[in-house]
Amino acid sequence: HFPSYVFKHVLSMLVGLMLLREAKTLTALQGQESLPTLSRTLNVYQWPVEELIATRRSVIQRALAKRRKRRGRPHFLSLILDDTVVPKRGKKLPQLGFHFSPSEDRGVHGWDWVFAAVRMGSWVVPWDWRCYVNERFVEEEDFQKRTELACELLRSFAPPVPGRVIVLVDSVYCCTEVIRAAHQRGFTVVGLLKRNRLLDDGRRAWDASE
Repeated sequence: HFPSYVFKHVLSMLVGLMLLREAKTLTALQGQESLPTLSRTLNVYQWPVEELIATRRSVIQRALAKRRKRRGRPHFLSLILDDTVVPKRGKKLPQLGFHFSPSEDRGVHGWDWVFAAVRMGSWVVPWDWRCYVNERFVEEEDFQKRTELACELLRSFAPPVPGRVIVLVDSVYCCTEVIRAAHQRGFTVVGLLKRNRLLDDGRRAWDASE
């Protein structure tokens, strides 16, 4: 019933079903569900996307508030900005492109997601995301760089709990636009700077004293 590239995830799905139903054997998972019905549910019916996002964020907010109360000491939120490439074999999915995947060390056909994740202590959860589309696949006026998408995520971020927000970025997003967008929100930025980055005074980062 599953394509070969999906089959490797079947075990994870079965374990998830067993945990959901508190089942101890695969036999206990037998029921009246059919694969065509599940397929229609996921692919045909319209999902209330905005409602799902709002509900998900509400759950995250309650979990963070509970965690903050339990910690009982000064706290802060980390907002992590990064991107990841998700390979896809389908050709008709929207916003697909050809991107370099560091995990596979090659270019792949798929989605490139620029995302924001919230972290408090050891608890990390995805918060919001944007899809980066290759320049040749969109109109010139609609094209957005990854850093522009990261700035969008910063401007739209509403901290789920009160407290200091520290934005964590790698060298790709440690740039003037992102830093300025974070400072406009009153957020602190901690990031990795490439040694060849040009500073405001004309020097390269490697020329600056430590």
